[in-house]
Amino acid sequence: MVLKVTDMKTIESPEYIVVQLDIHDGMLEKFKHPHRFELGCFLIVSSGNAKISVNLSSYELTDNCVVTVLPRNIIQLKRWSDDFRCELIAFSSDFVKDLTLIRSVITRKNNIGNVPVLNLSKDETLLLTDYYRLLLNVYRRSIADDLKIGAVGNMLMSFFYCICSMYDSRNFEESGVLPVHREELTRNFLALVLKHCEKEREVRFFADKLCVIPQYLNAVIKDTRGETASSIIKKVTVLIMEAKLKTTTDSIQEIAYELNFPSASFFAKFFKRETGMTPKQYRDS
Repeated sequence: MVLKVTDMKTIESPEYIVVQLDIHDGMLEKFKHPHRFELGCFLIVSSGNAKISVNLSSYELTDNCVVTVLPRNIIQLKRWSDDFRCELIAFSSDFVKDLTLIRSVITRKNNIGNVPVLNLSKDETLLLTDYYRLLLNVYRRSIADDLKIGAVGNMLMSFFYCICSMYDSRNFEESGVLPVHREELTRNFLALVLKHCEKEREVRFFADKLCVIPQYLNAVIKDTRGETASSIIKKVTVLIMEAKLKTTTDSIQEIAYELNFPSASFFAKFFKRETGMTPKQYRDS
């Protein structure tokens, strides 16, 4: 089975890797609306520039940079230049089963989550390009049944370790990227919202998970993000709504049920209040 870009929102296959060359305008259009990835991916920018949103934070992309998107993240391409080109390597959650790789990812998860976009030096660009070309060759041969899919997994693991080494080379602690307590609480809150807001949208639920009172959580989030915890919960909820409306054929009733709204009518009122459009208007836009 060859995985396609259009399959990525639901990818959960034992053959868990897809390499997509030269993502162009037609493919980029698919991501101008929010997408919640059930997989992780690397975007390697080869030319042009773009603006991407990852979990409510925006980043500028230029050539010689790499984007690491972890599973369950919400991304959206807000704009891109005519000459913007990138390559994509995507992997399902099945890929991250190797215990050594899991430990490597976990120890760097905070840095990757805080800084998903790395601008590369000339040497790093050459190194990553070499890894990518070798991975691509192995991937093509696996599709032609000359190699087992495990060989692709091993190559992707090497690519992942290469990315990890680039994160290790940055002194995030001295540059202020590693968070102090309030920023750490904010990061943990955002991670919980991404994980649970399809079913839970009360500030108290997230405060209990973080072992703080709701008032303190709101004060910290207001200080670090400039808005309340409930505002962020609403924003993430709307992003997930938009993603489901644009990337699935589920009915409004079905999406309302999936997102734990009491009715399709309540879902529609909430969506219109937050976006100014009905769910149908947004889906048809």
